[in-house]
Amino acid sequence: MRFESIVQQSQVDQLVHGAIMVVLLVLASGMAFYSLQRGIRKPAILTACLSYGLATAFTFIAGTFDGFVVPALVRRCAPGLADCMQSTEPLLRFVWACVGTFTRIGLLLMVGSIVLWSIDLLLAAVTRLRGIAGLALSLLQLWLLFGFAYVLTPTSLLAVMAAQVAWYLIAAVTITDKRLVQF
Repeated sequence: MRFESIVQQSQVDQLVHGAIMVVLLVLASGMAFYSLQRGIRKPAILTACLSYGLATAFTFIAGTFDGFVVPALVRRCAPGLADCMQSTEPLLRFVWACVGTFTRIGLLLMVGSIVLWSIDLLLAAVTRLRGIAGLALSLLQLWLLFGFAYVLTPTSLLAVMAAQVAWYLIAAVTITDKRLVQF
């Protein structure tokens, strides 16, 4: 394990993870607004909104551990302290396993939210195609998470995020559709 490279990349890593957390918070706010517009009193919409909030929490936990806890653990082992590095390595492997698990659970909860929002869109003739597209994007994300990428990497996460961006575009079009305003 290359402790030095983790320390060298820690500032960039913290910046990237911090920025991702800000984006996640903005997206969660947007999806809460979307849920309000679609009718938060509908069980599927309320469940989707709560699930998305929980997904955001899980991904925040993963980002905190990966971007901030791991570098802090590695920094405590000054260069040349082989005993410290050797004793820290099992803890780092555990933390990285937790990061992967929290990330996967968070993404799975996001997929579940998209499924529920898509089912809601299927119920109205004017949004049926959007609902079908949302379900297709959900299936794609499930395949990417469980059929394609056993280990989550930046590349596999980018593919999942691309499918999510497509969903966010569907949600944005739905929010701006004057025929559907429910406030």
